[in-house]
Amino acid sequence: VYQFCSRACSDDYKKLHCIVTYCEYCQEEKTLHETVNFSGIKRPFCSEGCKLLYKQDFARRLGLRCVTCNYCSQLCKKGATKELDGVVRDFCSEECCKKFQDWYYKASNSEFLTRAPKLKKRKMHM
Repeated sequence: VYQFCSRACSDDYKKLHCIVTYCEYCQEEKTLHETVNFSGIKRPFCSEGCKLLYKQDFARRLGLRCVTCNYCSQLCKKGATKELDGVVRDFCSEECCKKFQDWYYKASNSEFLTRAPKLKKRKMHM
């Protein structure tokens, strides 16, 4: 029995050691190609083609275009959109939008502070 630090490490191990899985689209047992989040549920696929066909069917069932949330990276229907520095970003919910916005501004402020030249204090004599 193996234990992994994360789901990503487990998936990488499966790819490297040809672990078979039940493909969500073709419904056959094949070597795992990739696992993708669809509305919060991880789904295994045997190939890029099966993943794309499942995504099309998923979007058709929802009746609209799927997006990849810029915060949690899951495929879902669009819940919120935000433009930051001229780039339009899609999110699955207002909650993810707020979390991303908080992270984005915190990261951009810390980058600004580390790049800003340090000011030296001058002593003024009177």
